[in-house]
Amino acid sequence: MTIDLRIVPISELEAAPNLSEFLAEYSKEAKTDGMPPPRVHVDAYHTMEKSGLMTTICAFEGASVIGLIIMLVTIMPHYSVPVAHLESFFVTESHRHTGAGFRLLRMAEGAAKDKGAAGIVVNSYSGSTLDRVMSGMHNYQKKYVGYFRSLS
Repeated sequence: MTIDLRIVPISELEAAPNLSEFLAEYSKEAKTDGMPPPRVHVDAYHTMEKSGLMTTICAFEGASVIGLIIMLVTIMPHYSVPVAHLESFFVTESHRHTGAGFRLLRMAEGAAKDKGAAGIVVNSYSGSTLDRVMSGMHNYQKKYVGYFRSLS
């Protein structure tokens, strides 16, 4: 079956028949120790989408979602220019060999350029599959190191 990539409204992602399974796999891989279990704040996504800050890019196989990028483009006050941040970037393990992740990233780069972004920031968990993939991409440079402390 063909993999179809497109920018979609968040409501189209919500309608994917396998959304629960997709989010469960994503949550398992991207869990942060010290944070409560993931609980998607649907209203926040709709508000960011309506404001124009958020772009949702999905990879579908048929009606099923197999990959996702949620990109936020905001002004970076220190530089006074828009910068794209990938809030979410995930491809199911069973589809990582298909090139869907690279295609999603290229589509995000194009969408970020269209929104006037000066650059794109891809965050990943240290040692994760995404971290290993990004470290091998020559056109991306490791610029940031993040630290987390639970406040609960």
